[in-house]
Amino acid sequence: MSSETLSQLNKPGSCLYYSCLFLTAEQKHQLEPLLSFIWRTERIPRFSLEAEVVTTQLSWWQKEIALAYNHQATHPQVIGLMCSIESHAETIDKPNFVQDSANTLISSLAYLLKQQQDCQNDNDADFLQHTTKKRHGFIELACELLDSAALEQTIITEACELLTSIDIVDGFHRDAAAGIISLPLDALIKQDITVDELTNPESNNQAFWKYWLRRNLIIYNKLWSQQHPLIEVIVIYSGLRLVAFKKSLQKSSATANSCYNSRPTLSSLQKFWLSWRIHSRWSSGKKPLRILTA
Repeated sequence: MSSETLSQLNKPGSCLYYSCLFLTAEQKHQLEPLLSFIWRTERIPRFSLEAEVVTTQLSWWQKEIALAYNHQATHPQVIGLMCSIESHAETIDKPNFVQDSANTLISSLAYLLKQQQDCQNDNDADFLQHTTKKRHGFIELACELLDSAALEQTIITEACELLTSIDIVDGFHRDAAAGIISLPLDALIKQDITVDELTNPESNNQAFWKYWLRRNLIIYNKLWSQQHPLIEVIVIYSGLRLVAFKKSLQKSSATANSCYNSRPTLSSLQKFWLSWRIHSRWSSGKKPLRILTA
């Protein structure tokens, strides 16, 4: 497997690195290619501001997955991912696993492309549908690759919502500049804030972001009790991002639109210490860290 395939997950300092730190060597070997692929492709709409470029790149990745199914792919990340899927297929009794996995990846890329063209969510129901379509297939595939029990659909839905909600905060400073607002509009209405106010770099939006933080922490605490290797990865990753989000709000002035101006961050040492504490409390059945309670 190419070192480039796993580069993002083998770099100390990355939240993805620390979220996988406590997996077994075999679990990490199976999961890392998928996480690396997700990390690479989901950032295309965010970092490519021209719609034609996004369309071209996502379409190329779709074709590359189709080629990989026939062992004709050229990109090392896709080759590594399909090798991982094929290797796992040899150990299970699912004749169509490789084809189904390739279809899942292609469908997820197709949804990313569709979302880039129409990202509006009018209400929580639309938002939940958006979050589920974006990551449901990835989570089910990850469970398979970890050779672990399937998660209940309600748990998958909550994990999808949490990861997408955190991703919105992480990339809001870029998305808003490109006119991409995936937040449910009725949430803005309930918090008495307009899209123009939310995307104004000088607007005081602390109340809304504190509401969004509480909303995420409630979902986080629901997932906490699930003893599953993939859930551990999710609670560590989400925990790191939520702590960064919370500290960013605490440090910013009352008039600052902190999420618009920058991405919430933690130092590598903070991430390592927090990931160890989250892992320790989660694996021993204790409650979440106080900073991660709503």
